[in-house]
Amino acid sequence: MTGSEKFSAADFISAFLIRFKIPLILTGVLIAAVLVGVAVGAVVIQNAAEANAAVAEEIADTYAEWVSAGDEEKEEAESVLTAAIDKGKAEKQGSYAFVRAVLCESQMAETEGDREGALASLSVLKEIKAVSLYLVPIALHRAAVLAEELEQPSEALAYYRSIEKNYAGSYFNMDRVYYNIARIEETLGNTDEAKDAYRLLIETAGNKEADSSLVSVAKDRLIYLETAGVGNQEEVQDEETVAAE
Repeated sequence: MTGSEKFSAADFISAFLIRFKIPLILTGVLIAAVLVGVAVGAVVIQNAAEANAAVAEEIADTYAEWVSAGDEEKEEAESVLTAAIDKGKAEKQGSYAFVRAVLCESQMAETEGDREGALASLSVLKEIKAVSLYLVPIALHRAAVLAEELEQPSEALAYYRSIEKNYAGSYFNMDRVYYNIARIEETLGNTDEAKDAYRLLIETAGNKEADSSLVSVAKDRLIYLETAGVGNQEEVQDEETVAAE
């Protein structure tokens, strides 16, 4: 490349920068503003997460103090715990502090013998999907158990189905969830749904460690339901044959 060509190239670049100086400066400012905004946003999110975690920790601590409080300290401990729960429930729905508050409120009611109140507290979690929070499926599972204890099988089934829908890939106790779904569906007379749930339980056992006793029962019930269906069909055919004769 000659000296003239080098000069021409440098002259071209210089002219380009002069001509588009303002747009380039504005673009640089915009990029810088975006980067600053992202950094500030990350800090805000981090601070909010830490504050939320602090509220959840406060709830857990005050609940432990309430459980261990003596008769003389019980009333004051309950007042402190109630305030902490209210603070947690004021947080965003689905956040760690919110779920912790709901769970502790339910546990508090259950400890005092109020199973209806305990279930009512947990009902708000049925429609919340927070996959990253291990507490939600645990709370929903407890709600299902309470619903069955209160002789509300359809309500219990709804809680188990909520776990299946939103947490099947993350909840550690899915084998029992599938078993309970199958058991309730069978009790309600929904044979096809029961068989599907038993099959899911058996498949789950192949993917991870599962309760072998539940798997064994699931296999037995599945065989029974499938053969019972065949037997019933044969009985119907026999009855039709007799009627025709």
